Amino acid sequence: MRKKLAIIFALALLFAAVLIVRPWESVGKDMPRFFDRLPDADIIGKTDLLKLSESLEQTTYHYRIPFREFLTREFILLQSKSFGVDVQKPVYFFANESDWELRDYGAMFHVKDSSLITKGIKRLSSVIKLSDTLIYDQKIYRNSAAQISIAYGDNWLLVYCGEDFKRTYHDVLFAKRNEIPPNWRAFLNQTKMEGTPLVAKWSSKDLDGYGLNAVDVCLANDSSSITLLSQIHQNDSIAIRLLDSGPTYPKQEFTKTLANLHMDISGLKDHPNDPLVLIMKQIAQKISFPLQDFLTAWQGSVAFRQGGLQSYSEKYIESELDENFNVTEVVKYKTIKLPGFSLFLGMNENYPDFLNRLKIKGILTKPDKRYRLLFSPPLALQKEESSITLHTATYYEKPDTSSVNSVMFTYNKTPYTVHLDSLGTNTYYCRLHIPLNHLVQSNITTDEF
Repeated sequence: MRKKLAIIFALALLFAAVLIVRPWESVGKDMPRFFDRLPDADIIGKTDLLKLSESLEQTTYHYRIPFREFLTREFILLQSKSFGVDVQKPVYFFANESDWELRDYGAMFHVKDSSLITKGIKRLSSVIKLSDTLIYDQKIYRNSAAQISIAYGDNWLLVYCGEDFKRTYHDVLFAKRNEIPPNWRAFLNQTKMEGTPLVAKWSSKDLDGYGLNAVDVCLANDSSSITLLSQIHQNDSIAIRLLDSGPTYPKQEFTKTLANLHMDISGLKDHPNDPLVLIMKQIAQKISFPLQDFLTAWQGSVAFRQGGLQSYSEKYIESELDENFNVTEVVKYKTIKLPGFSLFLGMNENYPDFLNRLKIKGILTKPDKRYRLLFSPPLALQKEESSITLHTATYYEKPDTSSVNSVMFTYNKTPYTVHLDSLGTNTYYCRLHIPLNHLVQSNITTDEF
């Protein structure tokens, strides 16, 4: 009887100790959370995949993209549930860049039921051939040709594209609880997704080399274009300020490059390490451009337009025989088509010295009656008290006046436009507008082609 009582008492003590210690909870407490596994990177962000599909739906139908039914909210939600992925929670993406080129990228998905992931990977293998292998004694799936790798755990799924999967997988697999990367921690605490399906942050050594701390981006779109709303943060205070208005060239039908900026740059003289100065220095070094002389003479306004053709009437002398068979010289004119080029610069009283420096360095030459800027077409030079203008047209075109600050450039037949909307103490508020017409037609086969 005493032995039975002792056994019962010992079991009671053991049960009480188990209830107090709760060893099953200590195991859970040591396990890393989903956010602890997010890999650190130069570019990080998150997207509401369902909201993103809704916002892009009007674009896919506008351009009649054949597989648009597979990008709808309903299809994505149905497929993700059948494969155990929870797309009702944000998808977190990351990328790394070097020398301004993307090196690798990937995404992390929440997993609701990891037992269904294998089914999804088998389905994916029918589209993209995947082979399995072991890394850190864990099975992963990869397509070597496309450099795509897939791995998953109880509550996470990693999709990666690039050559450095093993390092990224190590950080995800062996993450420790409450050791979320500082970059991600700050991003998640400060970023909200109100009114946008995608937000991102870019911070890297390349940006830091120009005195820039980070670039924050969120997405907006309509049926035919997307717009990236950006905030560019620099380490020090911004040395320029925007003017209410200034000279502006309007865009024409065949314009390839257009820049209209109206700034007060007097503060740049005291900030030689300002990002704008550093960028101009890098460009100026390539052609030995006298940047310091330029900053001394430039007031901050610029209007530039390049593209299309302009007519230039050139005078020439031709020898002809008159009715008495005497040789006479006759003045004639011929119309020459030149690439369209117009550059207006707001200048102060120091600009004659700046022009002389350009001539000494051979950047501005006058081989005949017109000038050339390096390899530019023949240009007429218009000098005013507070400005100079170089243009290919026969007659001087006075710029319009506008409050818009923007730069447009054309790459692969697509015009990209950067709008500078306003300035903070150390932040540029910008928009990058990207029309989708040529990008879609050149990369995706639509129902119309």
